[in-house]
Amino acid sequence: QGFCTHRQIDGTGPTVEWSASIDTHGGNAAVVNAVAFDSSGNVYVGGSASPGTGTLQKFNPYGQRVWRVNLATPVRAVTTNGTHVWAGISVVSLGSDTLYKFACSDGAEVWSVSARNVNDLIHDGAGKVYAARDGKCHVGLFDADGDIIEAFGGDDSGLQIATSLALDDAGGVYVGSMIWSAHATSCTPFGCAPSGNVAKYDSTSSHELVWLTVRNETSTLATFDPFFPLEQLGFSPTSLAWADGGLYIGYGNISHLIWPLVGVATPDLTGVDTLEKWNSETSLYLWGVQTGLSVADVAADDTHVYAVSQDLLKIDKDGYGTGGDGLIWCNHN
Repeated sequence: QGFCTHRQIDGTGPTVEWSASIDTHGGNAAVVNAVAFDSSGNVYVGGSASPGTGTLQKFNPYGQRVWRVNLATPVRAVTTNGTHVWAGISVVSLGSDTLYKFACSDGAEVWSVSARNVNDLIHDGAGKVYAARDGKCHVGLFDADGDIIEAFGGDDSGLQIATSLALDDAGGVYVGSMIWSAHATSCTPFGCAPSGNVAKYDSTSSHELVWLTVRNETSTLATFDPFFPLEQLGFSPTSLAWADGGLYIGYGNISHLIWPLVGVATPDLTGVDTLEKWNSETSLYLWGVQTGLSVADVAADDTHVYAVSQDLLKIDKDGYGTGGDGLIWCNHN
């Protein structure tokens, strides 16, 4: 059940201006993994258009495709400053390039470098880009020429995976991570599930740690087949957004990756906060919203936060609104 299916919301929701397919061959394997847009309204979409291959495409504000670039594996992350667009993919082979920079005008490749598995990207507005990666020093900062300036974050175990990034207006860096180390206390016959780790690093050249908070949600999930106690699986951050002193965190359950393989239905996560707002200076929890399913992406401005779960949600930044839990509108597709 989606969030919209059990709530009646007053007010007007969004209307679709255009839609487009990223699969130009008419198949049904297209998957969108990442979307970014520039100040002119152009949209950059990364994903896969056929099994095992990647695509990066630009659409103009009217939904017309401008260019398309094919890559070796699916694109996981995209960010743009309007002049250039960066795309991150997973490792094809050891040492292969996983971070690409293209010209926004025509899609021409500027450079590509090896950056391990890239799970999220965010640019700093000055030509540099942060990449969320796997392993030790799981955040990489790359300059305009593709050279790595600094690597930071993670622990010595190398078992943390940086999943999401955000920047504030003072240059602070927020990193969401999945931890498979000492905090991974929830276990199933398939192994131990991750905890959620969110950290803030300062804007200095060495990016010193400001605060770190670990979350492991284990007590409020629905009950499942005892052979496979999915209710014990932990949550990890899937997306971060910063606006006006608030850090918005979307959470997802990592067991989504294996449920289809074992034939277990997607659970009803009613009662579990999957979208939270924290004070970005202190990491103080401010409020949480139960969307019913994992949150795939989050965006925010100074007045509202937008979340993609099974539904598209618009929520008041202060956690109140016409629909309860701060909900302004909810669009179910």
